Amino acid sequence: MTDVNGPAHPAGPRERGHREPDVRPPDPAGSPADLVTALGELARELQREAGTARTLDTVVGAATAMIPGAEEGSISVVAARRTVRSWGASGDLPRALDALQSEVGQGPCLDAAFASEVVHVPDLATETRWPAFTERAARAGWAACCACACSSPATTWGR
Repeated sequence: MTDVNGPAHPAGPRERGHREPDVRPPDPAGSPADLVTALGELARELQREAGTARTLDTVVGAATAMIPGAEEGSISVVAARRTVRSWGASGDLPRALDALQSEVGQGPCLDAAFASEVVHVPDLATETRWPAFTERAARAGWAACCACACSSPATTWGR
C-alpha cells in the first residue's frame, strides 16, 4: 500500500499476452533458504519486466503464487488518506474490494497503510473491526485477506 496523491495507475485488467511470472512458490514445509530462492527468482523476473504495469502484474502474480491459500491480489494504493485504488489487480474482486473500502472509509488496507502493520483477517464473516466493509465484502465472496504497508529504508509508504 502506498499513500500517494495523483491519478490512478492506468493498469487495468492484465494485458493480453502478458505472461504470468515464472516464480515457483516455496514449499510451505521447506526451509528459509527455499523462500530466499523464490524471492531471488522474483527479483530476476522483475528485472526483465518493461514498464510499471507489467512489474506490478508480476509482483501480484508472484504474491498469489507464493502465499499459501492466496487466490486473488492487488497492490492497494491509498490516496488522500481515504481513496483506495487497485494497481496490478489479479481480477475484478480485488478492484471491487478496494472501491468498497473507499466508499465506506474503512477496511484492512486502510488500517494497514496507516498503522504500518500487517492486518490479517482469517474470516471476514466473523470480523468486527470494519462492520460496513466486512458485511458487504463477505457477500461479494471474499472469505479472508491479508494487507500490509510497503516500506523502504528511507520511508514507509501508507502514512
